[in-house]
Amino acid sequence: MGQAFNTVQRTAIAVAAEQAELRRSIRDILLSLARRTQGLVHRQLTVLDVMERRETDPEELKELFRLDHLAIRMRRNAENLIVLSGSSPRPYVAPLGPHGGRRPRRPGRGRGLHPRLAHAHGRRGAGRPGRR
Repeated sequence: MGQAFNTVQRTAIAVAAEQAELRRSIRDILLSLARRTQGLVHRQLTVLDVMERRETDPEELKELFRLDHLAIRMRRNAENLIVLSGSSPRPYVAPLGPHGGRRPRRPGRGRGLHPRLAHAHGRRGAGRPGRR
């Protein structure tokens, strides 16, 4: 009877160890995918920032901001997956503006409009970089 109990106990320990290894493997896979997604989204945000700075048409700029908003949501999703995997997300640092400042804030949520959109809506000075 004692030998049967020992066999059951060894089997239970082996199964628990295998399950722990499986969980670690799944966590590592999710972390790898989230990190790769995070890197791609950071590159995408950098490209969008360059495009936003060059664009002069308010309607096109509005569409670029919509894309920017979606990319930011993707970045947050990747960061959430990284946190769920037990790691810390890499911080996103916005590219420097033409005068060394950070990129202007995005329109919405009580913040000012981008200067080109503000001009199109007849609002002078709204959302100017450096005025937060």
